[in-house]
Amino acid sequence: MNGNEACLRCHHQSEKALAAHTHHGPDSSGSLCYNCYMPYTSCGLLRAIRSHQIDRPTVLSALKTGRSTACNQCHLDKTLQWTAQHLSEWYGQPLPGLTDEDRKISAAAKLLLSGDTGQRALAAFSLGWEPALVASGNDWEAPLLAYALEDRYAAIRFIAYRSLTHLPGFGAFPYDFESAPEHWRESKQRALYLWHAGAAALPSREETLTGPGPTINTNVLLQLLEHRNNRPVHLRE
Repeated sequence: MNGNEACLRCHHQSEKALAAHTHHGPDSSGSLCYNCYMPYTSCGLLRAIRSHQIDRPTVLSALKTGRSTACNQCHLDKTLQWTAQHLSEWYGQPLPGLTDEDRKISAAAKLLLSGDTGQRALAAFSLGWEPALVASGNDWEAPLLAYALEDRYAAIRFIAYRSLTHLPGFGAFPYDFESAPEHWRESKQRALYLWHAGAAALPSREETLTGPGPTINTNVLLQLLEHRNNRPVHLRE
């Protein structure tokens, strides 16, 4: 039941035309039923957890609940506008009204930098999730995760650091999420320096705030940080 069998034993039509239904290769993570219908929507035990509620991905639901769509949990470099267009073309979903940020900035980047505590934790997890790195590339996430090393919540700092170590060149990156704030800042600067040293070939991408080359759009990044939802949240585990 770790694959699609639990769903396809009843949904025989989807089994016969899986790629046509998912618009992904039949062997890709985008054709695993639970990645689309039971995405990571909760936090616990310092990681993301799948909901037991089965639901289809919609941008309207993401706007209403504040949760990321299943599409943007995997396609980390894409905007909500990109997701809305594809869901409209593929499944006839209505195009919602979106803010300028949702049309131009990666949904994952926006949640990591300006979301509330739960949203930031889930985004930090997704930025190190292997299927997402395969779909989105792994050469642009490091500077965003570097700023998350300074998050006010220890759990988010830990999750962001773990995701950072999944990126090329950061496997042995030293960091202590329980250290003093000045050490967080030092670690952020070291992570940014390390990324700068290896990101020479990056194209300019407005969505991910990166490029051309080893640069990051700090103006937009700082604006997102300034508008972060700092509502206190207490998760009891």
